[in-house]
Amino acid sequence: MHKFAFVGSHDLQEPLRKFQLFSDLVLEKFSSDRDSDNKFLRKIITSAERMRKLITSLLDYSRLPDKDFYEPVDLNEVAKEIIQDYEISIGARNAKITVEKLPVLDAIPSQIRQIFQNLISNSLKFSRTGCVPEITISAERIQEKSFSAPSTPDGDYCKILFSDNGIGFDQIYADKVFEIFQRLKQFDDYEGTGIGLAIVKKIVERHEGIVAVESKENEGTVFTLILPVNQHS
Repeated sequence: MHKFAFVGSHDLQEPLRKFQLFSDLVLEKFSSDRDSDNKFLRKIITSAERMRKLITSLLDYSRLPDKDFYEPVDLNEVAKEIIQDYEISIGARNAKITVEKLPVLDAIPSQIRQIFQNLISNSLKFSRTGCVPEITISAERIQEKSFSAPSTPDGDYCKILFSDNGIGFDQIYADKVFEIFQRLKQFDDYEGTGIGLAIVKKIVERHEGIVAVESKENEGTVFTLILPVNQHS
């Protein structure tokens, strides 16, 4: 995996950057009066950008370390930062994001940030046309690493829920969405690499947690994460 990360970061990305650069120059300097010519150039540029995002996502997936240093992470601050990062997308969709009181837990900060980033961007991306996107992030302490575990104030685990009112999907595909490169047919019209949720699952498992999803078509989706409050590394 480390060898792949090196190849991906240099041997693949460097020629792609040149490809994008020269395509932009051609469009800028030799733009045709014919809309069809410009359209083809823009398709080349768009495809190159899609490939760049795919390579970057693959690198993110391959670089996740097996072990790292944990530290107390305030999930409220993580949510606040990600919402600020997506301020333009949230405003463009008039999205409403509600963040209830979240706990502090032992985690690898950059990886927990990736989880919040991927799940929030996912909800924004797969919002329903003509419907104001509503995203809610909530949490509770539970005693056991189980989706059915009862709530308890001093539980050893934290259950975190990311819910939205987006396009959803058929529940029979619930396991497939976490597989790398898996994209459901109904998502074909939406931009994405099919790696984001695989990264979420990998990070959760590296933190000795579990993740599941429940969804209904045209109603919304709920991602449930269960993570230990304290890590013993």
